Amino acid sequence: MPRQASLLVLALGALLLAAPAHADDSDPASECLAKPTLPLPTCVPAQGPAEHTLVTLERAQAWVRAEQFALAARSLAECQRRLAGSTDVGLLVRVRSLEAEALLGLSQTPAAEAAFRAAFELWASERALSWIRQLPSGEASQRSIQQASDAAARAVLLLAESHWRMPAAGPPPFARAAAPQPFAPRRDTELSPRQRTIREAWAKRLRAAFLRHYQEQIAPWLVREHATIEAAEREFEQVYLVPPVAAPPWRVAVAANIGFLWGRFMVWQRAIDASCGVACDEVRTNAYYGTFDDSWEPDRQRARSAFEACIALSRKYRVLSEYTLACESWLAQNFRSDHASEEELMPTAHWTTTEPMPASAPSPR
Repeated sequence: MPRQASLLVLALGALLLAAPAHADDSDPASECLAKPTLPLPTCVPAQGPAEHTLVTLERAQAWVRAEQFALAARSLAECQRRLAGSTDVGLLVRVRSLEAEALLGLSQTPAAEAAFRAAFELWASERALSWIRQLPSGEASQRSIQQASDAAARAVLLLAESHWRMPAAGPPPFARAAAPQPFAPRRDTELSPRQRTIREAWAKRLRAAFLRHYQEQIAPWLVREHATIEAAEREFEQVYLVPPVAAPPWRVAVAANIGFLWGRFMVWQRAIDASCGVACDEVRTNAYYGTFDDSWEPDRQRARSAFEACIALSRKYRVLSEYTLACESWLAQNFRSDHASEEELMPTAHWTTTEPMPASAPSPR
């Protein structure tokens, strides 16, 4: 008999916990909030616009994770209308940030960018400061402030990623001459003096064409791309300005994104001469490594510094995310003598996995 009573209590508790998930989304009266009561959590009816919005936020987060962006956007827009005139700035910031993420998922980029900016500007305004000052002291208030700060940081990060994580075009391609290498695939030692002279003349013409291409198209592109990446870096660093202070997971994400940008730029520069092919083989030892290599090495070091900052922050604050593993993977591939593989950074008892990463981590290059 006691065993049957225990099973009955567990079944009732499961029903209470499942009530929000099975509630009718169109009926506000069916919305309820889970309360951490003992011995089992209870589900109490939501009272007032703020509590109804909290329920909708939980549902909308699940919808966004399930890529049901249209449903999330409609529900969050209704929340904003419901909160018209509300003084709860933290809740408004969370709603606007999540709505912007849903709009971004619907490819409504201009509307999403406007909502992201609105969320951050609201959190950085005097109105938010006044809201924080009037909050009572206690753990609940600190949690509300942190949730709003995370939403604002998420908005700034996603806004920057929407600008700079788009697939970018590489350097202008070199249109190699239509004529193939003479007498390919025979080696020079297998050719007669006349044939070697013909091949050398072909290689000389190709190298001259590649040099003109580099001076007229590649060099200006490098200057433009360098300035573009520096502008992107400044935009990502806006996350650091989110008050009161950006949480460690967001700082890790910023460092990873900056490293990804410089790392991609470095890869492009290292591959610039690939289109020249075998015609440039004999000049690589003097021209290539004397000029081109010197140009991309500082960018390689900037990528390294950003990825190392990502790893240092992860270790300092014991935070592990996909960004952390992407940073370590890049360093292990490009600086093998100084950095181990990512298997050595798998979670241990003193690490904390984090979920609020907004997008897939940058692919190590």
